[in-house]
Amino acid sequence: MKRLTLALIIVALAVMPAGSASAQSPYAQTLTLYMPVEYIDQGALQSFERKFNVGVNLQEFESNEEMYENLIKSQAKYDVMVPSDYMVDRLIQEGRLAKLSPDGEMLPNAQYISAKYLGPVYDPNNEYHMPYMVGTVGILYNQRALQVSSLKDMFKCSGICLVDSERDVVGVALKMLGYSMNSTNDDELTAAKQVLKDAKHNIKGYFESTEIVGMLTSQEALIGLVYSGDGKVAVDLNPNLA
Repeated sequence: MKRLTLALIIVALAVMPAGSASAQSPYAQTLTLYMPVEYIDQGALQSFERKFNVGVNLQEFESNEEMYENLIKSQAKYDVMVPSDYMVDRLIQEGRLAKLSPDGEMLPNAQYISAKYLGPVYDPNNEYHMPYMVGTVGILYNQRALQVSSLKDMFKCSGICLVDSERDVVGVALKMLGYSMNSTNDDELTAAKQVLKDAKHNIKGYFESTEIVGMLTSQEALIGLVYSGDGKVAVDLNPNLA
């Protein structure tokens, strides 16, 4: 896979603390956790429950956009959620996040996180978030059918399966042009838009990353843009993929 970095962040929502558990739960309180599909081991949740005597109600989403829509439109309340970096910025700006520590102090376990992942521009003091996981988005393709060595090569292929994430797709187009994936420059964004318009006839569609893995492992498709964890699963299932 050709890789570009992204990050998943742990944040606390500006809602009530962990609620009372249901009558069937052995725990006095339950923490509602909202995070991407398959990004945490069930064993870790069970260990947390045993250690802290707090139940975990895990709810999952496929994309940041799905998460945001559910957060805004539904009446559901979450205690902790794990969106990507750009979505954290939006949630902070909209006043939807609570500070991780009431007194503004850095969480103790931050000492175990590499300094390069702390203090981003949207939360320089890590008041609202802590890094959870760093991954990548990249090209997954059938190396027996295609020769791909760059993003430019990918956009020239037919039947491209793109991950259903506006942020990642636009970011990849910016990266292909040599610009920052985080660019806010109007001219650069217009150029990225043109890349995607020019490649429209080559794009099979926009899918969840796990869907693209299924299409490539079954050879329904030959190339796609996926997240690194899904890419690893795909390569393990089909050695023709890279």
